[in-house]
Amino acid sequence: MYHPLTRKHLYSAARVSVYFDEYGNEKSASGTAFFLRTSAGKLYLVSNRHVFDASYSDPRKKNWALRKVVAAGYCDGNLLPFDFSFSTPQILFPKNEKEDVAAIDLSNVRIDGSLPGGVVPIEESYLGVQSRHLMDWIDDESIGL
Repeated sequence: MYHPLTRKHLYSAARVSVYFDEYGNEKSASGTAFFLRTSAGKLYLVSNRHVFDASYSDPRKKNWALRKVVAAGYCDGNLLPFDFSFSTPQILFPKNEKEDVAAIDLSNVRIDGSLPGGVVPIEESYLGVQSRHLMDWIDDESIGL
């Protein structure tokens, strides 16, 4: 089903800063993500795998262990800033390693601060037919890092 994008959806992307540990030395990277609410009501933060798994795009970073994720963006399409962070999240990846996508189930992480109520998640019904495979692996075939 086609849904036109509204202003609130255009501003639903979040900037994520990720912090890794490599033998006691902090490393960092950044990327973008979006919130996804499934038909079962679970909330996920979805991004590219290379954002959360440093070794995915650079094998030399195989010893980088993810320690913290900080997300920042705008609430409710009104440009109200928010930011929150969580430590040592379990990242979910599809079984097909060639798919550069990852998800964090936010119901299973301890969030420092509070997830703002005005964050607008993309509803599952907004995914196009070709993107539906995202839902196929998030709930039943995903693997953790």
